Amino acid sequence: PSNLHVADGKNVHELTIFLIKLKKGISDCSDIFRYIDSKLPRHTIFIIQQDNRYRLLVNYKQWKDASAGTFEIIKSFSTDWLSEEMLSLRLDSTSNMDTLYESLVRQIASTQITSSQQDLHQAVSHTIHIEAIKKEMTAIRKKELKELQPQKKFALHQKYMKLKKKLEEHI
Repeated sequence: PSNLHVADGKNVHELTIFLIKLKKGISDCSDIFRYIDSKLPRHTIFIIQQDNRYRLLVNYKQWKDASAGTFEIIKSFSTDWLSEEMLSLRLDSTSNMDTLYESLVRQIASTQITSSQQDLHQAVSHTIHIEAIKKEMTAIRKKELKELQPQKKFALHQKYMKLKKKLEEHI
């Protein structure tokens, strides 16, 4: 907070930004950064560089045990690969570290957060719920296409349609 001249937050007290330069041939290492971030007792943003391309990565997390300094990662968000000219984050005028962190997460996540809710935690939870429904729909659709028995195929289709209706209600 003192470096950015904003008030300390209720949940966010420190924000760390790492620049990581990847060697050629490494394509996706988000699992590694998720693991690293899970061990850090602070909110972190990764700037990943490979050649002249950049990707921003943030693991949205919340306190699991504040006294022990442990977090629980809720969801990871990243940008597409960007040129140096396209790489930017706005530091909106914010009242505290919590709102600054939320603003940065929303910028990195962009369209990956499918909820328009104001509260970031609720928006991320809603997004996770929608993704789970879509994943289940895909699995049911695959089973339905492979199923040979008409009754089972119909039952799978009914289940798919219920999930589709549930998805439409949540969007």
